[in-house]
Amino acid sequence: MDLDGVRTFVAVVDGGRFRDAAAVLGVTQQAV
Repeated sequence: MDLDGVRTFVAVVDGGRFRDAAAVLGVTQQAV
């Protein structure tokens, strides 16, 4: 797993939803 994958995982856990993680990361929900 690369650093982007770890950041994505942490954003999902912190936000609780893929949609929220996508908004924080500045990507689409599908990219998460």
